[in-house]
Parts: sequence; structure tokens; C-alpha cells
Amino acid sequence: THRREHVLRPPSPGTMAAAPSIEFAFATVSQMGHLKPLIPYMSELMRRGHRVTIFCDGGDKYVRELEGAGLGPSSPNTTIVGVHFSEVRGPSALRKEVGLLGILSKGGPLAMASAPLYEAVLGHYGGGSSTSSSSSSSSSSSSSSS
Repeated sequence: THRREHVLRPPSPGTMAAAPSIEFAFATVSQMGHLKPLIPYMSELMRRGHRVTIFCDGGDKYVRELEGAGLGPSSPNTTIVGVHFSEVRGPSALRKEVGLLGILSKGGPLAMASAPLYEAVLGHYGGGSSTSSSSSSSSSSSSSSS
């Protein structure tokens, strides 16, 4: 017997409705080596018509890096939320400052280093107060008054 197999072919142009735009958020600590690997993903999502919100150090070198990739504040569909990171301290400095139990009670060194990101995300999306500054090129940012 002969089985007929179904062959999947991509739809013809114009036969499929465009996918809705989605907002993607990226958050990275204050180190360029953590931001740079994300840039190709951010660029591709923007190329596909999605909105990209980037939570990162708001310093000039980070903004310049994003601008160089077409993701800066003047880029459409991009929102950069500048996060203020206090001085990054190593494990031994943290241990001297707050003690081992203090580090563990705060979730460990990584949790302590990324706490400003958490606050910025909550502040941006309305889940809490944030002291981070925000730079946005997207006109979709809105504020509501109660």
C-alpha cells in the first residue's frame, strides 16, 4: 500500500494575517559583557515589528552601544530604562560590609547586585516605586493619574 504524506509548505504571501506586536523586556546588570550578547536578539525582534524595552545601566557607554546597534532612544519601538547601580562590590567586600548571614538573607550576591533591576522593572510596569531614571523613545509610554 502507498501512504500519502502531507507536506507542510509556508503560506503564500498575503494569505496569513500579520502577528500582533509584542513587547519584549530585556534586563541586564551593569556590565557590557552582559548587554552585548542580547543586542542581536533585540535587533531581530525590532526588525520583526515588536517593541523592545531594555533595562540596563543608563550610562553613556551603554546608550552609545545600543545606539550603534540601532536600538537607541531615537529608535522607534525601543524604550531604554536607565537603571542606577551602586558600586559593584566583590564577595569579600560584601562579607565585610554586611556579613555572610546578611548576604544570604538578601538572597546572595547575585540577588544583591541585581536588586536595582527588580526595582526598575516594578517601577516601569506599575508594580512599585522606583528611583531609576527612564529614557524612552516610544510614545506608547503613558502615565495615569489617580
